[in-house]
Amino acid sequence: MRIAHIITGLDTGGTELFLEHLVEAMDSAGFESLIISLTGLGTVGHRMQSHGRLVQAVGAGWNPRDFFNLFGLRRILRHYHPALIQGWMYHANLAASLAGYPSGKRRPVIWNIRHSLDQWTRETAGLRMVVRMGGLFSGTADCIVFNSQCAALQHERTGYPRSKAVVIHNGFDLQKFRPAETIRASMRSQHGIPPDGIVFGTFSRFHPLKDHANLLRAAAIVANKHHDAIFLLAGRGVSSGNQQLMDQVRMLHLENRVILLGERSDIWDVMNAVDIYVCPSSSEAFPNSVGEAMCCGVPCVVTDVGDSALLVAETGIVVPPSSPERLASGMLQMIQSGPATRTSLGSAARLRMTQNFSKETVVQRYAELYSAHAS
Repeated sequence: MRIAHIITGLDTGGTELFLEHLVEAMDSAGFESLIISLTGLGTVGHRMQSHGRLVQAVGAGWNPRDFFNLFGLRRILRHYHPALIQGWMYHANLAASLAGYPSGKRRPVIWNIRHSLDQWTRETAGLRMVVRMGGLFSGTADCIVFNSQCAALQHERTGYPRSKAVVIHNGFDLQKFRPAETIRASMRSQHGIPPDGIVFGTFSRFHPLKDHANLLRAAAIVANKHHDAIFLLAGRGVSSGNQQLMDQVRMLHLENRVILLGERSDIWDVMNAVDIYVCPSSSEAFPNSVGEAMCCGVPCVVTDVGDSALLVAETGIVVPPSSPERLASGMLQMIQSGPATRTSLGSAARLRMTQNFSKETVVQRYAELYSAHAS
């Protein structure tokens, strides 16, 4: 069965990485996939091409006017002749519906939304507009997949029909993301982390809703009480070249406590250097990085946004968003629990991922969904 996946872009991000992993698994299960980026190929697109995946880009950069110029997209779809069109993220969902008639015959269209509306007033005017447009046009989709229950309810209040909503949480590769003591020792040595250092990790792109400011303020509180606390940060834009981030680090006197790694392609290795994972976001749907940490047996402290609390359940600590004091309290509680308790929580976290959020379970759900809707 041929599936055409349309996505806004293929730079590194949670949705893009999930699509990469899903396509790999679906192709080996007998599905043939074409990935179409409305913008450029990006890091993920180039990597998928190098692995033999069929990836095409409609344009080199996003321009709102391109949204109404769908000739290139329709030409690609007409040549590929998919049994089903899957959109990923708001702009691509709308484009998928508008391009759903590549050869005069409508193809089934499924939307995929992986964004929560926890911080609606902090979203850009452009994003708020496209979310509202999605609500108006959501009836054109045969089905709308959400990766969190919270996001599904939030979008229902914005006009997205409940009758078409399906929740499929993210799935994780438990063979790739797993505890590895040898890798742990190597990564800590590579970054100058002493054996007895307590390492907090946060791996996400630099974006206001990821709330690195919340993390750093909490880190300053923790650092004042524990001189062995180290903060390992990675993600697109999370580097010493980010002046805004560096200003915050210096203002809080964390220069000798924070390690900035930038964008990494070996997060499963870096994760093993971490003792406690922290998700400080003010908005999430279903955070991939938290699931990856749990797969590696790392206990987590998360803010209560999206489905984060559902994900960690009793294996981690949940605190309110946008409160450095409460976040620091959760981090300190995890330190004070001691190594044995953290190891026990990490083992329980990995077991929870194995039982509820494995890649195989999620791939099966997508395969069933596509088979049910394909023409």
